[in-house]
Amino acid sequence: MSIYYKRLPGLVPYSSALALQDRLIAAKPNIHILLLLEHSPVYTVGRRIKDENAEEISRLRNLGADYQFTLRGGQITFHGPGQLVGYPIFNLARMQLSVRSYVDLVEKSLIRMLADQYAIRGVTSEHTGVWLDDVHKIASIGVQVRHRITSHGFAINITNEPLDPWFSSIVACGIHGAKMTSVASTLKDNSNSISMHDATHAAAKAIGNVFV
Repeated sequence: MSIYYKRLPGLVPYSSALALQDRLIAAKPNIHILLLLEHSPVYTVGRRIKDENAEEISRLRNLGADYQFTLRGGQITFHGPGQLVGYPIFNLARMQLSVRSYVDLVEKSLIRMLADQYAIRGVTSEHTGVWLDDVHKIASIGVQVRHRITSHGFAINITNEPLDPWFSSIVACGIHGAKMTSVASTLKDNSNSISMHDATHAAAKAIGNVFV
């Protein structure tokens, strides 16, 4: 089994990435595809958010971000510059994986990326995603599966750009008491050496090693 990954250049609007995923799924590709990118600033909410709060949407848009409702799992999160987003278009039937097993492997991949590239120890918890401890969360996961093909995916904070004012303005993933962090924040003095280019290749390598 092989995984083809593609790094999309620039800051990609959320709607454009969503449309690309839909086209890839409709084409029923014979290969597993991993899209890696950075979004222009956007707040997204998943299926667990049922009510539209016009005042809250206006508040967040006034920060300079778009606001999008999605069909992924989970609650509210932020995507933007300095955050690596991955959209695996994987056929779970061919991989012989359940949805739960797939999410577990995505978590394992991100933990491996953090360890191999940055010597950061990531862990899992009762909440989906990757954490550094009981409070600090570094990566979020929200997926959708249609006809056994995955879409949406993961987001891992590399630089400090996503943290303030973006994440600090919401209760990320609906988890009160949790605080979003980043690779740069964790490494402190070494943060100047961090690049999105290196993070992209590290993520692709880790996912390839874990899934293949």
